[in-house]
Amino acid sequence: MLIYKDKSVSNKPVKPVITYSEEKHGRILFRVTSVHKGEMDFAKKMEDLIVKEVLMHENSNLAMNK
Repeated sequence: MLIYKDKSVSNKPVKPVITYSEEKHGRILFRVTSVHKGEMDFAKKMEDLIVKEVLMHENSNLAMNK
C-alpha cells in the first residue's frame, strides 16, 4: 500500500483546470471538455488505479490460459 503525505501542498482553494479539444471523425466533429477541480484524494486514487491494473492483468492471464 502506498501512503505518502506531501506536506508542501496547501489547502487553499484551487482554480479548476479546464482542457478542451476537438477531433473530427468522418463528418462529425467531437468537442471534449474536461474539468479537474483538484478534489480527489491522491493516495486513494493511486490505490484504485493500481488495483484496477492488477485485476486487468489477472483477467487477461486467465483468458490466455483457457
